[in-house]
Amino acid sequence: MKAELQSYLAILETEPDNERALAALEALAPKVKEDNGLSLEAAGRALSNARRVHRERSDWELVARLLDLELGWTGETARRADLLYEKGRVLSDELLREQEAIGCFQKVLELRPDDAAAQEVLSHLSLLRENWEAIAARYLGEAKGAQDRQLATTLYLSAAELYLKYAPQALEGEGLLRKALELDARNRKASAHLERRLRARAAWDELEALLKSRAESAQTKDERAQVLVALAELSERRGVEQARTLEAWKKVLTVDPANPRALRVLVDQLTEAGDWAALVKVYETALKARPRGEHELALYLQIGMLYWRKLQDM
Repeated sequence: MKAELQSYLAILETEPDNERALAALEALAPKVKEDNGLSLEAAGRALSNARRVHRERSDWELVARLLDLELGWTGETARRADLLYEKGRVLSDELLREQEAIGCFQKVLELRPDDAAAQEVLSHLSLLRENWEAIAARYLGEAKGAQDRQLATTLYLSAAELYLKYAPQALEGEGLLRKALELDARNRKASAHLERRLRARAAWDELEALLKSRAESAQTKDERAQVLVALAELSERRGVEQARTLEAWKKVLTVDPANPRALRVLVDQLTEAGDWAALVKVYETALKARPRGEHELALYLQIGMLYWRKLQDM
């Protein structure tokens, strides 16, 4: 059970949209309490660690689903209240789904009627809902007069979030997100909000432009690789010709030579073509990039089999 849990979480670390891995995790939930080899506490720690990784990457939809997963097998009152509060903050602050967030905070109060944090958040959300237009106007006024670009970006983003929460069909919210990104293309929160909007309305050209801009402004190799994976996936979704899609996956490997997603695509393509020499090179490059780790033996075995195939073909 423990190995299965860690295995599926590892898949989600590289493929946060992998529905099969999520479904497998959900199928494990009823068995967790019955498994003496994996305590609820240990399972909770594994999920908490996974959520931390996905928080850092702004995979907020997945964070919410992992919280639901733990809620599905946790009966302890204090832990359920903590998880519901955490989910409420994600829904409210990151995904801007206020009604669902309110439901979470209300459930916290059902479990812990004196929970000051949940009471305070509900009071704050009520105040925002009643006065959001005036607050947004104040943010915009301050943003226009701000001399500091970072401050102006934050103010435009705050105003955008109010529009996205309380007037989601209006054009202002998306426009203000773009304004924030004009001032700071590296603002991850504004970019994440805009990405969700573009995906929701299938605006693929605009999404591609956004992701390319994010790749150019990425500050770390991991962040750049993550964005390049998203671009390659977008290419696949749009049905772009195979050669261009393959090039998109190859770009991922130039940044992260051992990226599991890109490796799988390239290995499948080279295997189908019977290009064993190129396959060996791909695996050797991956090993040089990550010479230590749980996949090292598997990669060496793959290389050995490929050399054997080359000998057979000679």
